[in-house]
Amino acid sequence: MNEIKCEDLFPTRLFKTKYNPKNIEEIKKYIIENHEHHKTPNKISMSRDNAFLGLENDVRFFSVKRDIESIFNKILTELYQVHSIEPYICSMWSTCNIPGEGGQMHMHTNSYFSGVFYPFKENPSGINFFSPIQDKIPLDIAGNILQWNEFNSPNYLMSPKECDLIFFPSYLLHQIMFNDSKDKRRHSIAFNIFLKGNFKAPTSNLLLN
Repeated sequence: MNEIKCEDLFPTRLFKTKYNPKNIEEIKKYIIENHEHHKTPNKISMSRDNAFLGLENDVRFFSVKRDIESIFNKILTELYQVHSIEPYICSMWSTCNIPGEGGQMHMHTNSYFSGVFYPFKENPSGINFFSPIQDKIPLDIAGNILQWNEFNSPNYLMSPKECDLIFFPSYLLHQIMFNDSKDKRRHSIAFNIFLKGNFKAPTSNLLLN
């Protein structure tokens, strides 16, 4: 039999790196204080129940914003080969999942890429990503799968570590998993990225500043 080759056709990319901001201790202290009031778990956390919004306008997070924008710009220019367009964080917020609490499956609207930063050592609940093509496959053969891998899995569960920084397309459905620890909180900083500059299409240009 001839060799079978696989072409990664239009894959969904998720990027991960380590990030340790200079003011990380100040950031962690601020996040903990913001979520001290959150003491009653929701089995499924609805939007904004456990989120502290508006960090993109907080001076304490300006350097973090600049650093994350710079990291994503490297992804945009070196991997996607996109130039003359500048990424910027349009929204940023902190989240807290206490024991007995999880999140609903969702995507992020009005943004290009999204991401999460995990400044804490303890991350008792992971984040689950769902395949964007799963609902386009009218065939269910899960019972025939011998071993799950990147070719056949309908989802990908990530267990974040301290100082992990991840980026993913905003259309990608994801879910914060249930925190089944006894006394550990899951804190994170989430953000959305949009683009500005001269958008060049074959028949038109769009300038966004």
